[in-house]
Amino acid sequence: MTTEEKLVKKRSSYKGRLTMFISYLDTVESLKNSDIAELQLRIGKVESLYAQYDEVQLQLECAADDMQSQLNERSMFESQYYKALARAQNLLTKYNKSNNDDACSENVTRASNHRLVKLPTIQLPKFSGSYENWLEFHDTFSSLIHTYDEIDEINKFHYLRASLEGSAAVVIQSFEFSASNYAVAWKVLCERFDNKRLLIQNHVSALFNIDPISRESSVVLKRLIDNLNKNLRALE
Repeated sequence: MTTEEKLVKKRSSYKGRLTMFISYLDTVESLKNSDIAELQLRIGKVESLYAQYDEVQLQLECAADDMQSQLNERSMFESQYYKALARAQNLLTKYNKSNNDDACSENVTRASNHRLVKLPTIQLPKFSGSYENWLEFHDTFSSLIHTYDEIDEINKFHYLRASLEGSAAVVIQSFEFSASNYAVAWKVLCERFDNKRLLIQNHVSALFNIDPISRESSVVLKRLIDNLNKNLRALE
């Protein structure tokens, strides 16, 4: 089997997984409490699917003699992908709205508990210890969790631990899981990775190590520009 045939086979697998997700959505007309966790897990898997598809599709585009046919393939996949993801997010939005309407007729304590139940529907950022991704993680987590006063400290600590992977998770691994330790764990994490010298060095290095364009392609050129802009904005 040639390299191109292997790539096409991989792409077919990713397209098949998207089709399975769409078929699942067809079976879910209205969400129950028992369906929420499953839908959230499926959305998380589908969100990671695009990066896998994009990597394979980009290789096929770079090697293709007929670029237009490959771009048509990408266009069809992206159309299905974004429609399916939007459809799933709409289901979650309707579920949340329904719960909010029900909560209005209950007391303040009950309403607060409902909000805590719905919080896991937020797609939290993941951070594995790469300085390249620190600023994005820090700003997103701060906005969604750290500065959100309605979340208590013990839940903030839970979300922080769930968002960390690899070497980043090791930094706060020794902290006992308690409300009083959240602020300390967050401070230690920031002290470890919010190192301006290393952040600058990382982004400058990334600028000088961007993969060169070996074949003319609008897709590859856009990716080059995006990588340049990403690192330049981070330096600013």
